[in-house]
Parts: sequence; C-alpha cells; structure tokens
Amino acid sequence: MEPWSFQIGSCAMKIWPFYLWSFQIFNTMESRPADFMLWTGDHLYMLNPWQWTSETEMIKAYKAQRKSKPLANFLKSRPQYAIWDDHDYGPNNAGLEFENKDTARKVFQKMWPQQPQEDQGIYFHFEHKEASFFMLDCRYFKIPTNQLLGEEQMKWLCAALKNSKSKYNFVVSSIQVHSDGEFESFRNYEKEYKQLLGFISENDISGVIFLSGDVHYSEVSRLDRTDDYPLYDFTFSPLTSFPINYFTKNSYQIDDSKKNRQNFGEISFSGDSSNRICTIRCLTRTNKELWSYEIPEDALRKK
Repeated sequence: MEPWSFQIGSCAMKIWPFYLWSFQIFNTMESRPADFMLWTGDHLYMLNPWQWTSETEMIKAYKAQRKSKPLANFLKSRPQYAIWDDHDYGPNNAGLEFENKDTARKVFQKMWPQQPQEDQGIYFHFEHKEASFFMLDCRYFKIPTNQLLGEEQMKWLCAALKNSKSKYNFVVSSIQVHSDGEFESFRNYEKEYKQLLGFISENDISGVIFLSGDVHYSEVSRLDRTDDYPLYDFTFSPLTSFPINYFTKNSYQIDDSKKNRQNFGEISFSGDSSNRICTIRCLTRTNKELWSYEIPEDALRKK
C-alpha cells in the first residue's frame, strides 16, 4: 500500500494585525502534500451576539475569514472536512439551548457544501483508504453536564463503529475526550462517555483513535485499559489563535506533550499492508516538530 497523509487543526482566530503572520501557517500546510484537511472546530470566531443571531452576519464572518490569501489558497488546495465548536456555532460553550442553532446549521452547510448532510446537527462519517472518520457534533445536542451527543447521534456512532472494516477508526471531537482538566471534555458527560467506551470494549472494536481541538494548546492523552489496547486522544490547537500560557491538570496527559505553540497535525500512513504504521505529528508554522508518535496497526487490537 502506498503512503498517504491528512492534516488536522482547530482554532483559527483572525485578529488584526496578528493574522498577518499567524495565517502563514496555511502556507506551510499547503506546501506539505496531504490528501485532505480536517477542521475540528472554531475555524472562525463569532464573538459578538450580533454575529450569531443573524444569518447574514454569520455568512459575513465566514467570508471575512476566507478573504485571507493564505487561507483561501489552502482551502482550494485539497478537500476540506469540518465540524464546529462553540465559536463557529454560537455563544461560548453553547449547546442545545442556543435559539439560533438551526440558522447556524444552515450557514455551516452552505459554507462546507462538499461534505455529507444529516437531518439534524452536522455529524457525518466518511472513509479514505484504510481509515474511517466519525465526525462528531458536540454542540447541537449538548445539555450541560447531562448530554453531549444525544441518543440518536450516539446510536449512529456505535452502529458506524461496529460496521467499520477499516484498520484505523478516527473519532473526531471538537472538545477533548479523556482530559479531566477544567475545560470542556467528553469525560464530563459521564453517562455517554462510559457508554461509548463500554461499547468499544464489548464489541472488540479495533483501531480507535480520538482526535480533538478547542483548548489552545496541543496535548496527547492516553487511557490505559485492562487486557485491551490504550485509547489515545490527540489534541491539536490552536492554528492561529493565541496559545494559552497556562496548562490545566490532566491526569491522562502523556509527559511533555503539552505545547503552547500555534500548530497543526499531520497524520500519515506507511508500511506493509499487513501491519500499517500511523505516524501522528504536531508541527508549527515554521515546520518545527513539537512531538511525534508512531502507532502500528497491531498496537490497536485487543491483547
């Protein structure tokens, strides 16, 4: 099998004059061959109520973001797949209660027309070579502390994972999955978190890797499981937004993986067809590598 790769990132704030150099990260990304790009939320920032309460203003925010030449060129250079987070959905940490969520969904579908459309929310699934991608909606159905995905999306995710024949199964979330720090995390929604992890274990689903964004720093979290392979969550953030200069405690963080630098992820596949190797790298706009991990196919199977 031939080698291939994709890119991933989140949190692309455009603020004058900082974006004049921060958006150069898209030139770097365009210069590196990749089959496609995954946007894991906050690909623009609607920070004012007059933006998220108006369809016209939402569209204007997207267009203003995409006027930047480095970003415009990058968007044209390869297929783009996206999910949203709070700042390209509505108010900070917004969920089901956001009264303009259907307008936000309509605008999102207009601005990302190339990807599949569901009846509710913006979750979807696609496959590429030996990998499957399960793109989650962590906003449209969210009820604080009680529900993140909702019943229908959880049923869809579990069924799609069970039916997958792929070597690698990437579950893509806009918020972190395992972290027990102070920011939003799938772990905070205990019922659904346990339901999903239990389903993965009980159905012996191999190849699962979580990907996330949101927190304005990069990080790798690892959940070890008895007699089963570990579940990783690779967080890539921010692309152009201001990095956070303090770190929250995360008991599941792999040592020295937290980096407060603007970054993007590059995930590549190589090796023999009988045991492919997935290499996950975190890179800066100057092509500096912040960290790198190799995960062979057979390392994501039950022991």
